[in-house]
Amino acid sequence: MYTAYNKKEGDDISSTDREIAFEELMNINDEDEFVTMEYGTQNRADSYLAIILHRSTLARNYALINPYDDEFKNDVKTYRIDFETYIAISVFQEEFGGMLFSDDSDIYEGTYVRRYKKSALYDAMDKVHPFKRYYPDSDFVHYAFVTGDMQIDIISVTPPTIKEVHLKKGIIIG
Repeated sequence: MYTAYNKKEGDDISSTDREIAFEELMNINDEDEFVTMEYGTQNRADSYLAIILHRSTLARNYALINPYDDEFKNDVKTYRIDFETYIAISVFQEEFGGMLFSDDSDIYEGTYVRRYKKSALYDAMDKVHPFKRYYPDSDFVHYAFVTGDMQIDIISVTPPTIKEVHLKKGIIIG
């Protein structure tokens, strides 16, 4: 699924230094583009999360199966999405997340990359761990990253930092 590396070990990552607005990724359209992703956390002591999202307008092909291949470097855009902190994360394979924690009351923007205004998952988590009781002045936001293979849901009080990157292999953390 992913490989964790430390930035100091080599030049496995380069950034365009172009920071991407979350809204730009929310515009990815499943009719025109295809998306895969990887994720990793630094360690249990830290609340750090990195997601690598690959997008391509090519038909479903090896470009997304192996986005690090030089053959596809012009056909695949890759983004590193960093959450400095997060409150909760859930990862579901094969779109089970949408089936388990979704109902008609969910209100969100985006297709593959979502920001919820109201979500059944947030409501379920809040019943078990009442976030607002412990952090009454914080605004909790439910973000989701959805592909045919995986759905990652994140509840955070800080928005992610997003940069377009060029990777040679796996996620770089550190």
